[in-house]
Amino acid sequence: MVREALGTAFNLDGAFNDITFTLMPNAVEASVIFPLEQLLEKDGGFGAYTCKDQLSNLFLSEEITQL
Repeated sequence: MVREALGTAFNLDGAFNDITFTLMPNAVEASVIFPLEQLLEKDGGFGAYTCKDQLSNLFLSEEITQL
């Protein structure tokens, strides 16, 4: 089902499930994550995490290490 039809069917037009940010070099991750969690909490956000804590990143990094 295309995104537009699914969003309309569940009254979620314009909704999103995840967001990805790229931080500037030397940025302090916690100074971005904490305010972001506070902002999204009212909309049901489950929490933000860094790339190093992302499960798919762990699997990919391990695969590359093995190669």
